[in-house]
This record gives sequence, structure tokens and C-alpha cells, in this order.
Amino acid sequence: MIGDIERGWAWTQAFLGVQAKEVHLCGEERAVELIKSLCDTIGDDCVVHHYKRLSPLQTMSESLNGDLSRLQKGDAIVSFSRVGLHSLKTLVEKKTGRRCAIVYGSLPPETRAQQAALFNDPDNEYDYLVASDAIGMGLNLEIKRVIFEQTHKRDSTTYRPMTTSEIKQIGGRAGRFRTASHAMKTDRMDGSAIEPAAPPNPTKGSVGLVTTLEDADLGAVQDAFNREPEPLKTAGLQLPPSVLERFSSYFPPAVSFSYMLVRLRDIARVSPRFHICGLGEMAEIADWIQPYPMSVYDRCVFLNAPVNLRDRSGPIVLQAFARCVSTMDGGHVLDIPELNLELLDHQKETYPGGPANYLSNLEALHKGLTLYLWLSYRYSGVFRSQSLAFHIKAMVEEKIDAQLGEAVYSQEARRAIMKKVRKRLESRNRDMNEILGDAGEDETQHETVGDWVEEGHQEPLFEDPADLEVIKDPRKSS
Repeated sequence: MIGDIERGWAWTQAFLGVQAKEVHLCGEERAVELIKSLCDTIGDDCVVHHYKRLSPLQTMSESLNGDLSRLQKGDAIVSFSRVGLHSLKTLVEKKTGRRCAIVYGSLPPETRAQQAALFNDPDNEYDYLVASDAIGMGLNLEIKRVIFEQTHKRDSTTYRPMTTSEIKQIGGRAGRFRTASHAMKTDRMDGSAIEPAAPPNPTKGSVGLVTTLEDADLGAVQDAFNREPEPLKTAGLQLPPSVLERFSSYFPPAVSFSYMLVRLRDIARVSPRFHICGLGEMAEIADWIQPYPMSVYDRCVFLNAPVNLRDRSGPIVLQAFARCVSTMDGGHVLDIPELNLELLDHQKETYPGGPANYLSNLEALHKGLTLYLWLSYRYSGVFRSQSLAFHIKAMVEEKIDAQLGEAVYSQEARRAIMKKVRKRLESRNRDMNEILGDAGEDETQHETVGDWVEEGHQEPLFEDPADLEVIKDPRKSS
């Protein structure tokens, strides 16, 4: 994560700035040399422990060819949008007659743990799991086979192929040697074993298997497991507010803050061990809040906030909150008309825009409330109704969950969408290879690491607007 092109600075800041006598890091082998180099720079001792996987892992030679009836107990299907996950769960249960658990980062921690426990219990009817890449971050799941529904993800602007690290991190959840559930059954409270842990035995199904739902994606997964990603070369850095404050004093008051950001990033010089993180949406956020007088520090707070600019209401809500900070007043959640709280008075059956738009607007409201709560920890004197905002946010989540629970998965429509995206990616790759030649085949130095599951960085509601077509419209039902 420290090498992420846009948000690696957060891990660099934590690693170099944490007030502790001893810091424990867990990560991929390709991060070791970079971390050792950073430790040498600051004069700290670095002790490296290498761990080997205890159970074998292999890719399969064939996919499921789109046939969900070929699912086996202990299978986990990976997808990346909440609409896709819920609709896939519905279809799996319909096709197999067995229950399917669901896990993704936006779920409350208690619900995630409950769903994981249902899937791990061999004595119930929850045979399958549908999950986002949240399963690759901190959950112990007794998965026998990981099945990728797709090998592409959507970023802020377009689709992109999953990286080698992402595929291996998620696929590596299959066939874990010793899960938390197994440990609780075989260990005493004092930590001693009740019975010796059996070594991995391929004949007993301990081999972790990785495959795909469709043939078109299988090659990408096989290629990822047959190569190693490039070592991380640099750690991310962000422009500190103190530097921005000093830099801004060199410009006339009328110069936009976004220009200062871009200019400072262009002239910044850093050690070969670091990279300045991309501005991403920061310059756009800076432009939206430019009309409101506030300090450089306050502007920097907004630059790192979980702002939703993809939805047309996102910038409007952002400006409303910026106005509150600028005047240090008007931050009660009920006094901000830009938060569409009237939406809670509607039901999907009566909403003028139909169920799909109702769900999208609920999602926009949820993101606005998330931003409100994020700011309430930083401006508690302005955004004072934190408890009420939490209550309203819970109501919105309940409505979203109810909508997602009624998602009707059209396998044919979904496969058509996936096929269209694959063609788009193939065309993009051909263009890149024509422009860059062999250099276009190399993986980028800075890789993304999947969606982060803290507030504001959860799985998207949908990856493609066509995904919302799976939501029932009762007025069109026969």
C-alpha cells in the first residue's frame, strides 16, 4: 500500500511518524527492500521475517464457463460492486438451492463477521460465498476455491485490468492452511494444541484452487500466478500543509489554490526512494471550494476528505460544507438543504425517478452523510449534530440494503456487459502497445491495491450504470 500512486503517502506518514518504540509491518515480499532502505535512512534497525505459505495453491486449467451449477461447497465468487454482489447472491441461491453468504467492505463489521462465520460453519446450508476484494484484507475464511467473476475493475474514470498483486492477493485466500475457526477448534485457551495440526495433504482437498467464471478471464489469472510483480521502488509522499502555507504566500491572493498545488507538485524534487502522490481529484476539489474564504490548512483538510465528485450532487454538498467551515456556522445537519433528506420520505414505489434513480440518490445521500461525519471529527464546533447524522446514515443504509436485497440478476445481461468491457480493455491495450511498443507490456511501477474499506473508500454501488437495471421496478412487473 505504501507504493500506491495516489494514497501511498498515508502509509509513509504512519510508518515514519508513528510514536512507538517498535513497529510491526506486514506486507508483500516486494516491499522488503524499500522498507529496509527507509529504515537505514532514519537510522532504525529493521528485522525481516520471511513466511512461506503452508498449503499449496494452484490455478485451474478451466473456468466454470458461466455455469453456476458447477459450484462446489466452499467456493467464493469475487465481484466488485454491491449491486453485482447482491444480484449474484440471488442467482447462486436460485441455481443451486443452497444458501450463499455475502462479504464486502461496506458492510458493518459485525455483519461481516456473522456472514464469515456462516460460511465457515460446515454444519449449515451456507455452502457458497460472494465477496469483494475485502476478503483479501483481514478476514479468515475457509475458502476452497476462489472464482473471479471478472478480472477488471473500475477506477474513477474508466475500467482497468487487475494487477498481478491484486489477483494474487485475492486468489491467495483459497485453501488457507489454518483459519481462525480451525484454531478455535484445535487450541486450548492457554494456546496449547488439543491435537496436532495435520500437514497439508492434497488428497484431502487442502490445495487452494483459483479459477474464473468465464473462459475469457482465465488467461489473466493464470498469467498473474506465473509471474512476480516488480519490487516497489518508491514510497508515496504528499505536499505538507506547512509547505503549502509558505508556498501560497509567494502568490497574489487571486491565484487559485489548485494552480499552487499543481505548480508545487511540478517543481518538487524528492529522493529516489519517494514519489509525490498524484493529485487525483484534489485539484478539482480545490476549484470547487475556491470561492469560500478559508485558511490553507482548512483547504488541505478538504483535499483529503472522502468527497464524491462522480455524482452531480457531490460538488453541491461539498460546497455547502465548505460554506459552513468558511463562516464557522450553519453546520447542523437539518440546516443544510443540499443534503437531500426529503428522500427519506419516499419509497421506491412512489419515487418519480423510478427504483434505479431512487437507489442512486440514496447512495449520494449516504456519501454526503459520510462526508459530514468525517468533517464533524475535525470541526466539531461547526458540524455539531453528529449523533443525528449517524442515525440518519443508518436509516439510509437500511433503505439501500432493502433495495439491494431485491436485485434480480440477469445473467445474460451481466455477461453482455462483461464482454463489452473486455473488448474495451483489449482495444485500449492494443493502442498502448502500438504507442509504447514492448514498454507497454510492463506493469506500472505503482500498483493499486484494491478498494480500501475505511469510510469513504468502500466498494462502489455499481460499476456500470447498466448494473442498476437489475433493480425491480414494481410498476413494470407483470
